[in-house]
Amino acid sequence: MDWEDIRPTEEWMQAIYGAIEGADTFVFVLTPDSVASIVCGREIAHAATNNKRMVPIVARDVNADTTPEPLAKLNWIFFRESDDFEKAIETLISALDTDLDWVHAHTRLLTRAIEWKNKGSNNSFVLRGQDLRAAEQWLAQAATKKGPKPTALQTEYIIASRKAATRRQRITLGAVTFGFVVAIALAIVAVNQRGKAIAGRNRADNVIHFVQNDLPDKLRPIGRLDLMEDVAVKVNQYYGQMKQAEGESVDTLLGNVWVLVNQGEIAESKGRGDEALAKYRSAIQFAQKAQGLDPRSDKALYDLATAQVLVAGQLSQKAGARIDEIRKARETFEKLVARDPSNALWQSQLAVGYDLEATDLLGEGKFDMALSGYRRAYAIREKLVAEAPNDSKRLSELATAHSNIGRVLFQQQQFDAALAEYHPDQEILLKLTQMDPRNADWQRALAWTHKNIGETLQGQGQIAIAVDEFRKYSANMDVVAAIDPANTVWQREAAQAHCFIAATLFARNKFEEARGEYRKCHAATTGFARSDPNNADLQVMAASACAQLALVNVALNEKGEASEVVQQGLDILAELEKGRPLPSAGIETLKLLKELERALLTQQH
Repeated sequence: MDWEDIRPTEEWMQAIYGAIEGADTFVFVLTPDSVASIVCGREIAHAATNNKRMVPIVARDVNADTTPEPLAKLNWIFFRESDDFEKAIETLISALDTDLDWVHAHTRLLTRAIEWKNKGSNNSFVLRGQDLRAAEQWLAQAATKKGPKPTALQTEYIIASRKAATRRQRITLGAVTFGFVVAIALAIVAVNQRGKAIAGRNRADNVIHFVQNDLPDKLRPIGRLDLMEDVAVKVNQYYGQMKQAEGESVDTLLGNVWVLVNQGEIAESKGRGDEALAKYRSAIQFAQKAQGLDPRSDKALYDLATAQVLVAGQLSQKAGARIDEIRKARETFEKLVARDPSNALWQSQLAVGYDLEATDLLGEGKFDMALSGYRRAYAIREKLVAEAPNDSKRLSELATAHSNIGRVLFQQQQFDAALAEYHPDQEILLKLTQMDPRNADWQRALAWTHKNIGETLQGQGQIAIAVDEFRKYSANMDVVAAIDPANTVWQREAAQAHCFIAATLFARNKFEEARGEYRKCHAATTGFARSDPNNADLQVMAASACAQLALVNVALNEKGEASEVVQQGLDILAELEKGRPLPSAGIETLKLLKELERALLTQQH
């Protein structure tokens, strides 16, 4: 038969492509004819594009140099007439049976992703419920699997499904939050009618307790603390009415502490640090007043320490003031632990105090003292996990303890010891993200483990493996950003992950790959700058992204795009300079942009 004269119709090729997409494994028979076939080459390319598990079997000897690269790089199974047929069959069956659940999931998600794409990315075809949770767990496990890797389309599909779920959840949570606003309004009435309805007042107290203690913990992991704003207003009114009805008490004062801390956390989640600091300082004053009314109140002492920790967290640029607040908080928690050493919550918060103090010492270059502080925190958390091995909060805190110790060891260039901390950190977070893929805090922490491991491998000179870790870091940050597209902090971190990968590739002279990452970084950061023109940090970040993209284009001798983004960066800084002096980072970026402008004008690359 003359195969070369066959001109397959597009429908026939589409049917073949569909069969490849729906297959778990692409088994290709290698012969001189199949290797030379154009149609077979298209089939191989389509299987490779969709990250299919590929199993090449040799029926007749072929030249490895002329075999398509996706197959040439794999181990071949030999089925030639001279080979042991039974042994070859066993090898083939073993290859097909390896990690079947993972391969089946890859196939199922690929076919659904292609259907979704072919339907114009219609949300009617996205994953929901258990399907979405299973897909997110599958994506989270990708770094640990040797089987076929997720395709870009599969990742896009899962992220789009989470975005759609988040939109639905936002509507539901908005309704739930509104319900609590109504419930608190009724609670205010109950306070005013205490003498007439004690049972109603008790129910009102239960609503307030849930809103204060449980609701924020449900909203925080999905980045929706902003939904607490209306609730906080009503809670504030509730305690105001209580004060009028009963007079000032520890309860009313600590109610004010909660309201202020809640408002501060919302401001902090939106990047308004100064506003958050003012709220936390006011919370300290109310907590101190409550402690003065009842020095034996454990809750007053705990709320005071919590507010002190939050203030310390906001004073990152003022080392002296920060360390004072940290020590005050640690001393307060030590008093609580002395009252009841068995209280796990207080032990945990004392560990936070040790962490914060160690972080400041690390910033001052006091590595040994910082390591000692982090290890004291680790000892507390290790003990707490031993008492409750399946407690997700304690596991998360233990992961943080490993990360903190690893960070100090990394800065001391003890790379092997740092990896010995980063790997258990990553293992714990992989377990947690598989338990709850929607928890953005865990996903974000998992992303950072890849960055930390990558930087450590880079320090050891293992650059290629380091770049793979950086790519996983970026992919995880994209997952985090998709959980709440409205969270500007997460969106910026996802953009910066692309900049980070680009810088690493640029340093290795991989300019084409670096440019692709720089373009993603540039598109995102300039978008942020346009959306918030009064934010100086964002404007400088965008101008810096312009400079970086220009540099890689200069390296590639692409003067057109280089000139365009240099001018864009200069325009951004010129507009910023109209209203205020440029910050130091802006001045350095401006110098670089002007140097690039001169070099492009004179063609001196």
